[in-house]
Amino acid sequence: MQKLYAFIEGSTKRHGLFKDIQMKCYASQGEGKKIGTLKSLSDTRWSSRAEACQVLLENISVLLKVLDSIIYDGKYDSGIASDAFSLSKCIDFQFCLCLVTFTDIFKLCSIISKHLQSEDLNISSASLHIESLISILQGEPRHMKVPTRLDDSKHHVPIVLTGKDRMKEKFFNDVIELIKEALQSRFSHETMPLLKSIECLNPPKPETIQDLRVLSSYYIGDFDADFIEYEYKLLAKSIELSNIGKIGIHKLYLDMVKEGIAKLYPNLNILYMLILTLPVTSSAFERSFSTLKLIKTRLRSTMCENRLSNLLLLSVESNRMKSIPETFEKIHERFWNTPRK
Repeated sequence: MQKLYAFIEGSTKRHGLFKDIQMKCYASQGEGKKIGTLKSLSDTRWSSRAEACQVLLENISVLLKVLDSIIYDGKYDSGIASDAFSLSKCIDFQFCLCLVTFTDIFKLCSIISKHLQSEDLNISSASLHIESLISILQGEPRHMKVPTRLDDSKHHVPIVLTGKDRMKEKFFNDVIELIKEALQSRFSHETMPLLKSIECLNPPKPETIQDLRVLSSYYIGDFDADFIEYEYKLLAKSIELSNIGKIGIHKLYLDMVKEGIAKLYPNLNILYMLILTLPVTSSAFERSFSTLKLIKTRLRSTMCENRLSNLLLLSVESNRMKSIPETFEKIHERFWNTPRK
């Protein structure tokens, strides 16, 4: 797929030919589809793989016509025509089978992948979606069924599969099994109870005390597990009387800190800090490192190390700076009033 992308999109002439044939095909079919371009694969963004497979699957017939045109038109040199011939030979039954299979699987997985990358991720909700995905994948394999009248008889008639049917049966099931194993190893039976029980802190309720016990069992030694239950019951009653609904763990804890309530519940305070710093996904770190790379590339050659470090800190913690506008304005004023050296 990546070679097809590089071959078509690596030349404006071949890209233009791809668009022209695409427009002719859509016009002849009477379809008002949007003209698309092939997508590059990414090692880090799994959602890009779903998009790349989808675009290629929709335009596979167009792509074959483009390759045939390059091979037989004589407008391209022998090297380009040879590459086009090799790529066209790669688009066989096995390639199409893999493309169709992985398009369906990646589209299903990309929904969860995008949710896990969102900034306002609800960990408890995400764990339920992951379980749903695993459950769907577990029901995907389909085996050929023997008729009941034959199944009940003493003599079973063996089912003979052709080469293509055997490939469909075994290949599809093997792919599903590999994906299920990958999901189950990352979201195992040991970690899923932790992710589910986090919801007991949003906000604390008397009926979710059992989830608190499950959550506390993962952090033995960090706080008093027995005393935290009394703090939890007291905080749950206080929140119930205050008529506070679901506002998110982060916002709830910030309100507790601002009002000085967090100091009244030292064990719960530790638990909230542990949960809020739990690295469930790498998306937040990737965003921070992307910011660091952007700033360093543009500014590291134009200023001293101390100033660069300060600007990096302000950029990475931009959300926190915007939440305190008075301090932010003071920093701006001090910067503009400082004489140039």
